[in-house]
Amino acid sequence: MDKGIYSSKNDLLRKILHDARVSLNLTQVDVAYQLDKPQSYVSKYENGEKTLTVFEFIYICDALGLKAEDVIRELKTIGNL
Repeated sequence: MDKGIYSSKNDLLRKILHDARVSLNLTQVDVAYQLDKPQSYVSKYENGEKTLTVFEFIYICDALGLKAEDVIRELKTIGNL
């Protein structure tokens, strides 16, 4: 099992969240505003400086209009979990 914030599994989650944000034409500032966080918060989880709790993950999915269970399903499929 991969461990640490730079593991391939965490990279995959960060990529999914980043790609979803970009596909919605949202900036990091837009997402941060919805989360009531500074832009640096989004930057840090997107570049791997910050790992997400399950609650943060759910809030981010909500802000992006994603269903957390769909993201988890995608992770399980493409991440071979």
